[in-house]
Amino acid sequence: MQSELQLPGYTISFCLWRKAGRAAYRARRLSDGADVCIETLDTEYPDRRQVATLNHEASIASRLDGVKGVRRVHDILPHGSGNLALVTDPCERSLASVMAESRNRRLPLPQTLKIAQALVQILSDIHAQDIVHKSLTPHNVLFDSRSGALVLSGFNIASELGQERQAKQLPNQPEAALAYMSPEQTGRMNRSLDYRSDYYSLGLLLFELLTGQPPFTANNTLEWVHSHISRLPPAPHTVFEDIPEALSDIVLKLLAKSPEERYQSSLGLLHDLSRCATSIEQDLPLLPFTLGEKDHLQKFLIPQALYGRERELQELLGLFEQAVEGRSRFCLVHGYSGVGKSALVNEIDRYQIRERGFLVQSKFDQFQQSEAYSALAATFRALVQQIMLEPDNQLDCWRTELLGALGPNGALVIDLVPELALIIGEQPPVTELPPSESRNRLQLVLTAFLRVFAGEGHPVVLFLDDLQWSDTPTLDLIRRIVTSRDQSHLLLIGAYRSNEVGPGHPLRLLLDDLNNHRRIHQIPVGPLDESSVDQMVADALRCEPETSRTLSEMLFHRAQGNPFFTNELLRQFHAQGAIWSDSGSGQWHWQLDRASWDETSHDVVEFMLDNLRKLPDETQNVLQLAASIGNTFTLQTLATIYEHTVAETARALLPALKQYTVLPLHSDYRLARHQDGERVLNPSYRFQHDRVQQAAYNLIATGELPRVHLTVGRLMLQHGGGQVADDQLIDIVNHLNQGRALIQSGPERLQLAEFNLRAGSRARQTSAYQQALDYLQVAEELLPDDAWSQMPSLMATLASEIQLCLYLTGRTEEADHWLEQMLDHADSRLHRADILAIRTRQNATLGRMEASIHAAIEGLALLGVNFTEHPSQHDIDVERQRVLTNLAGREITDLVGAPVIEDPATLTAMRLLMEIFAAAFLSGSKLFSYLVLKAVNLALHRGNCPESAFAYAAYGMLLCGELNEPALGYQYAKVGLAINERLDDLSLRARVIYVYAMFVHHWSNHWATLTPWFRKGIEAGYQSGDLLYLAYSAQDCVIWDPGMDLETASQLHQENLDIVRECAYQDSLDSGSLFLQMQRNFLGTTHSPASLSTDDFDDQACLEAMSTRQFMTGIANHHIYSAEINLLYGNYEQALHFVRKQDKLIKSAMSLPQLVRFYIVANLTLTTLFPTMNRADQQATRERLERDLARMTRWADNCEANFRHLQFLMTAELARLDGRHDAALELYDTAIDTARANGFLRDEATAFERAARHLLALGKGRSAEGYLRGAHGVYNRWGAQRKVEQLEDEFPVLRQWVQAHLSPPGSHLASLDLASVMKASREISGEMVLDQLLQKTLAILLENAGGQWGCLIVRAGGTFSVEAIIRPEQPSPQVEIPTHSTLSDRQGKALALPMSVISQVFQRGEAVVLHDAMADGPFVNDPYTIHLHPRSVLCVPIIVRERFEAAVYMENNLTDAVFTDDRVELIQLLSAQAAVAIENARLYTQVQDHSRLLEEKVVERTAELEELNEELQRLADRDGLTGVANRRSGDAYLKDTWLRLRRQPQPLSVVMLDVDHFKHFNDNYGHQMGDECLIRVAETLQEQLQRSTDMVARYGGEEFILILPNTDENGAIQVAENARVAIEALDIRHDHSTARDCITVSVGCATIVPDDKSSLEELVFAADAALYKAKESGRNRIQAAESA
Repeated sequence: MQSELQLPGYTISFCLWRKAGRAAYRARRLSDGADVCIETLDTEYPDRRQVATLNHEASIASRLDGVKGVRRVHDILPHGSGNLALVTDPCERSLASVMAESRNRRLPLPQTLKIAQALVQILSDIHAQDIVHKSLTPHNVLFDSRSGALVLSGFNIASELGQERQAKQLPNQPEAALAYMSPEQTGRMNRSLDYRSDYYSLGLLLFELLTGQPPFTANNTLEWVHSHISRLPPAPHTVFEDIPEALSDIVLKLLAKSPEERYQSSLGLLHDLSRCATSIEQDLPLLPFTLGEKDHLQKFLIPQALYGRERELQELLGLFEQAVEGRSRFCLVHGYSGVGKSALVNEIDRYQIRERGFLVQSKFDQFQQSEAYSALAATFRALVQQIMLEPDNQLDCWRTELLGALGPNGALVIDLVPELALIIGEQPPVTELPPSESRNRLQLVLTAFLRVFAGEGHPVVLFLDDLQWSDTPTLDLIRRIVTSRDQSHLLLIGAYRSNEVGPGHPLRLLLDDLNNHRRIHQIPVGPLDESSVDQMVADALRCEPETSRTLSEMLFHRAQGNPFFTNELLRQFHAQGAIWSDSGSGQWHWQLDRASWDETSHDVVEFMLDNLRKLPDETQNVLQLAASIGNTFTLQTLATIYEHTVAETARALLPALKQYTVLPLHSDYRLARHQDGERVLNPSYRFQHDRVQQAAYNLIATGELPRVHLTVGRLMLQHGGGQVADDQLIDIVNHLNQGRALIQSGPERLQLAEFNLRAGSRARQTSAYQQALDYLQVAEELLPDDAWSQMPSLMATLASEIQLCLYLTGRTEEADHWLEQMLDHADSRLHRADILAIRTRQNATLGRMEASIHAAIEGLALLGVNFTEHPSQHDIDVERQRVLTNLAGREITDLVGAPVIEDPATLTAMRLLMEIFAAAFLSGSKLFSYLVLKAVNLALHRGNCPESAFAYAAYGMLLCGELNEPALGYQYAKVGLAINERLDDLSLRARVIYVYAMFVHHWSNHWATLTPWFRKGIEAGYQSGDLLYLAYSAQDCVIWDPGMDLETASQLHQENLDIVRECAYQDSLDSGSLFLQMQRNFLGTTHSPASLSTDDFDDQACLEAMSTRQFMTGIANHHIYSAEINLLYGNYEQALHFVRKQDKLIKSAMSLPQLVRFYIVANLTLTTLFPTMNRADQQATRERLERDLARMTRWADNCEANFRHLQFLMTAELARLDGRHDAALELYDTAIDTARANGFLRDEATAFERAARHLLALGKGRSAEGYLRGAHGVYNRWGAQRKVEQLEDEFPVLRQWVQAHLSPPGSHLASLDLASVMKASREISGEMVLDQLLQKTLAILLENAGGQWGCLIVRAGGTFSVEAIIRPEQPSPQVEIPTHSTLSDRQGKALALPMSVISQVFQRGEAVVLHDAMADGPFVNDPYTIHLHPRSVLCVPIIVRERFEAAVYMENNLTDAVFTDDRVELIQLLSAQAAVAIENARLYTQVQDHSRLLEEKVVERTAELEELNEELQRLADRDGLTGVANRRSGDAYLKDTWLRLRRQPQPLSVVMLDVDHFKHFNDNYGHQMGDECLIRVAETLQEQLQRSTDMVARYGGEEFILILPNTDENGAIQVAENARVAIEALDIRHDHSTARDCITVSVGCATIVPDDKSSLEELVFAADAALYKAKESGRNRIQAAESA
């Protein structure tokens, strides 16, 4: 706000008002004493835009001087610091103030009509001057202080163009102005604005005058846009009944969304208003009448509706609706130039506004195709600009989403979209990556950026026009967006000229590649038919088609149905006077001169060229220059090359604007003519059409083009002071290059060469490799022949860039030639080694592995690193010994803190070693081991760098595999991970993680914990653009989780394979697809049990392709998976065939999880076939079996969870072969229990089956039956449908059980979710422990039926008991129930039940369903019903043979009729399945009991020994001082508990306790007292634990841990508080504690529900951190972790 105004020559009286950045003052002019009003900018220091706006308003007022009803501007005076003052007629009151003073803000009808008539007349007069007001608001309608006459002000955004295209980004306007803008002013109506826009604003104003309220309300800009485009106003007469309907109709006609449906002239509008006014003045009834009888088109306007595109528009809108629903679609709109492709697409805008979506668009430039992603970046900038209009709270949400999506790569997007920094802030620079990874990273982060915007509730329509001129990187990015599985809510539209896209065109190649993709849709757009042209011409002339048929036929045949050409012909005929209107009738007429018609060109470019030549010379000049810049240009650039001021250039351009040759893209164009020399306003423009630009370009003589472009380039360079900013580099270089033949000066040629080098490097960084090469080759052409000697540094940089771009564009021979040149001119051994590192990498990428290794060895030799291509075992042994020497007594974990390598030679050596990792691995020789050891020794000796991390991870892989030291390998690999994190190296993160996860982690950790690591690898791959290791991590992400059912695992794996496909690495896709085919085989969907093929996958073709590529790991996988499926179905000879083949490829599975599967498959195959072998084979096989068992035992000793059950199974097989039948059975049982405990479903089922077949071979069929049912149940739970069916075929007793409980005919189950049914069935059948089975069955039945609570009742010996119960969340009210209406649960508590219902179910064996238990029926008098009022009741029998009788009872008391027929049928089916499972569990228990009886004598004989062993174990597991569990025992129990609860899932809590100031206690009271203190603390802690599953362990020194399974955070805090209080209550004196004068503890608690995304270490760490906070906060207190 400025201080009080002082203006020479005027006396300022007082301030009239302040609003919207302006202030108005009452003043008196000293020269004549006249009262005036002075309006000025309400700021001390106005900006240039504000000043230019005021100038513009004064200029408009000057044009309208003399027009009655327009506020007169007498003078415009400078004052203050660059401010201006408008001296106007005194107008102290506005219509806004009059309305505010009126009752209910309404004005009387006569006054309203008088105001309306006055405004219409004023608008008529200003429209006659080709001015559109655009801001008709109550504040801009004033009353002259002297005469009281109504006057119009506020011309600050007025347009001087008859038709003005509106930008989507609305200019900064007061909120009040938004309420009065027209639909076309929003820029979202696919049409230009004309004089009829003011009629809409007038309608809004009249609505408010009549009703006292606006027709719409909104809270922000986007809501106003939506209101004006999509919302219909209420009829005023429905708001207030005293408003005549006829007047209400006039207002609604003014408020029509389409300008064609509004009044077309002031004459017609005045006629209707006068009719209303006359009736009201004469107090006559005003009845509705036909509106617009005198209305005719006031000006000739080209129709802006779509003609003849109804089908295409409906198809496009259908695709848009699919995007709204969440799908992603790519639509290609194609046709000839000018056919209306862009107009068709832009019709979507008004529809997407309703969905709160985004429509952003850009076009490619015919003459500027060098800047990669430029068009797409323009659309992204538009997205950012649109969300910047949103409120701060929504902007915060966008910020959070964007930061999360972009991760560490935000700076890449800011380079393309600078406005993004205003939302997310400046971002740190990104990691330098090799070209391929850099390209991938950029494309991945751009797709992630787009996904943020395209989401539910805000779909995105992204329109790229003239796709035929697109750059190749953009086409590659489009391919990625279209095929991305994560992309949703997106309609990507590309328009292109079909006649300019031939067979070899990059766009045609893309479309051919995506031809059959489900997301691709083609919409051809042809010329208009004759009837559509008829209608277009008739609408332009406001007549019937028959009247204008002759003209339309002429236009149709001349323009051939091309809408653009047709419109331009109409526009030109009107300009020539061949189309005119009759002022009397308002009718439009036409008359063409035959001679001029014949002279009119048939070619649209020639036609436009003829029109342009009629413009003033200065306008033609600026248009030539503008066309040379491109389709879009800025005024400042044009002024620079026109060599005039910005204002002069804007004035020269104005005739082209009025002729619609050029369209403004920003509202600032109006102000550009009114600014001074400081060019702060820089509006953008575009040619109306490419054909117009082409015509303007053709104004330049062909021979003059090089000179013009050279001049343009020089002027742009001169304007920048000889410096070229990045955003202008490409434009300047393109101009200078086109005129480079005219450059004679050596320094200027050198400067242009350097610019081309910059441009090439910039293009290469955006993956525009061909464009980059073009620039670089121009740079080489501009340099002298002796450039290597004259300017070696520049030439070295140029050569490096050219070589890289040649390689990246596939010109390998030329790239090799440039490498030789670079080597010839290298100035040092290090420089040569760096160049050889390039050769090493490129050869490896091209598959020239031997050449890659040779180049690396040559480079290493230059750096003093001896490396042999064919290492012996002695060489490897020497390197291993050097590892110990170089470790130099350090702990392995200390390597993380080793110094960072800064020596360039060492870094190059590490890079050379890194580059041939793949070549060495694929060689299958000792080279890989030698290479890894070399790299590790270099890292141990010199320190850490990014490659060191990979070297340590690879060494871990080697130790876990070939060197068979998994524990040591785990330590080294963890060091690799830690170094990568410490150095924050993104470039190698994906591969370090993958090597750790795939080759190391699973040897020391449960396989279920692999998935989170692979997910980290996927994330790192996306962030770094390392698509190879992204694909690897995706292919293995979920397949190794042993507890996941097949159906879920195959579905997730299939989704991950979509990621692999996007990465386009065939080896990875083949490897992952083979695993999927094995899953499909287990599910029963491959062609046969022995086949991995399906209709969409041929495993033999895959195998042949892998053989051709020598993809040995893939071939090994094929052998292993084929052996697995053949073993599963009992095809043992075929399984052996694949085992023998894989024996030869064992190194190709080194360290992989597949290796473990191979050893167990080989063991079971060989032990099965062992009896059929001859003695020699048996001896060799036995030796192998024992070797393999020893290997598995070593693995199990390192990680019991993964391998111990396999060790037991292999041992059982050997015992079976040795005839130790009972021992074998016990080992099978142990294998089953261990597999179940660790969640290995397939292996548990396999052990069941092997045990069953063992008993069958001994003739113990009855004993085998329980194991068979166990195998059947677990296979079924796993989802191995084909195996389940095979078992049922082989053992009919299993099928009999299934068939006995199938659902009856006419079942409704087809309508249920069969996947859920099968999952529930598998859950039930997979449980073999009876107590757990009953509880699980009850939970599943309740969940599927919709019951609130329920119980499972068993009748044994005529007595009922409740064996499982799930109680309601809200306990039942306490009422007196007779004893005979209660049953006891397992804890002896009485449970009230409707015994009449239960008795009937047990008696009749039929279900009872009560939709309303209180209604009439046989059970209404049951005491339970009378007292507890149940509503929906269901009781279903579970019929099990051998007198085991059970029933499930459940209720839902929220509503009636919960248990529908479908649900009852489902519960009956699942109950039948439960009956089978219960029988299996009972039989399995009996078999185990039988086995134990057989062993009783052995047990008795060894009882004493076992007692001793137990004592030893107890001593090993217990803390020697306190008697509670020691840390080893606690860790083991915590790990087992974690795995168990991860499968359920249930919460796990850990409480860490530390005795406060215990060291002071020991120091002052002695160690004996300290020991006694710890014993008492431990005893107290043990007393606080009420459940057998809870554990207390001494964690170290004075620290204890409480392990609380199935305990949530509140429960853990309660236990912790009880423990703290109890210890404090011991009152053990401690005068040296700051907490209290007695012994106290500080406590930290943490709780988590174990899952795949969390880890046990995180839980313990969280509890420990919480304990530390408790100590910091004063001790003797509890601190809960914020998150574990």
